[in-house]
Amino acid sequence: MRKDRERGAALVEFAFVMTLLCPLIVVIIAWGVRFHNAAQADNAAFIAARYYAVKCSTDSSATANAKAAGAAATTLVSTADITITGTCTSGNTITATVSKAKAWSPAVPFFGMSGNYQLVGKGAARCE
Repeated sequence: MRKDRERGAALVEFAFVMTLLCPLIVVIIAWGVRFHNAAQADNAAFIAARYYAVKCSTDSSATANAKAAGAAATTLVSTADITITGTCTSGNTITATVSKAKAWSPAVPFFGMSGNYQLVGKGAARCE
């Protein structure tokens, strides 16, 4: 008789757990995507800075080519999203910055993860 009263209890417990667990999994995935995108932006900025630091003295269009090299490293950014600063003399540091508004994917509105966030990446290289 006791077994009949507990019938379906596991299903109810499963429903309670999944109600909490599913949104948590979505949030973890969304943050993972964001951190991956941030790593991609940092990589693109480093590639642009390194290209400019190596080629600035021999290439008259080094800035445009460095931005193109950085943008080619990932599909997240374009050449317009990359800014290069610094002068190309021995010992100076070239800094490249990637800045772009990026939409949350997947969007999770009840955790404030909807709309856009600012994707920022920085990279530096020393001229020699």
